[in-house]
Amino acid sequence: TPASTSTATTVGMSAAPAAAAAAAPAVVYYDTRSGSYMDGGTIQSSLSKALRATRQKQARVQSQPRVVFAGEEHNNAGHHRVQLEMIKAVDGLDDAPTLIGLEMLYRQQQPALDAFVFGDATSGGGDLSLLARRTKWETTWGYDIDLYADILLYAREHRLRLCGLNAPYELVKAVNELGVDGLAPELQEVLPNLDLTNREHRERYEEMMEMTHRPMRPVELQRSYEAMTLWDEYMASSIAGYISTEPRAGAGRDG
Repeated sequence: TPASTSTATTVGMSAAPAAAAAAAPAVVYYDTRSGSYMDGGTIQSSLSKALRATRQKQARVQSQPRVVFAGEEHNNAGHHRVQLEMIKAVDGLDDAPTLIGLEMLYRQQQPALDAFVFGDATSGGGDLSLLARRTKWETTWGYDIDLYADILLYAREHRLRLCGLNAPYELVKAVNELGVDGLAPELQEVLPNLDLTNREHRERYEEMMEMTHRPMRPVELQRSYEAMTLWDEYMASSIAGYISTEPRAGAGRDG
């Protein structure tokens, strides 16, 4: 991937099925900052202006990869429609390739994603049901793949590479149950570099756990934090691998 790659990373994204979207009424959004309503085209235009302004302020990174993160509630259709407009805005910035990172799929499932985007009909190109079977979507992610159809099919139509970012669930589960030090050596070999010393990250995680989970024993909390850090670091290493022309420290192994 060229070092000038423009990357839109959309984590846990979702959208309405293409057929349903075609029949759905127009959707408008209310911008609390400007106090006005916006349609999809206006959102895309506003995002483009903001991205270009940021790039002008940071001219030193113009020729380097850019990573844009989009947070969301998984079942909020409005969030996912905005994500699609964000992808369009990033892709329209320049002629550099745009990649779409997917939290819901594993790095190891990349061949299935490439076949969906770039393959012909005989190899599964554009076939959502086949993509779901190849990636074991129901157990890998769980949300109906039709929720993601607009973004997935947009990537297919415009030949934007879909990139699996996440770590296999079995690996994360093993860390949660055994801790990093309890893993077999062959499993430790596939881990990215894990920074478990970031105090702000740890405090934020513990605050979240206090609000949403039962009290944990210290050893349970430590292993749970290691598993969450693995998720974060693994996806970060996946992104680094997709947009870097050469390996870098902390970018992880092939996994």
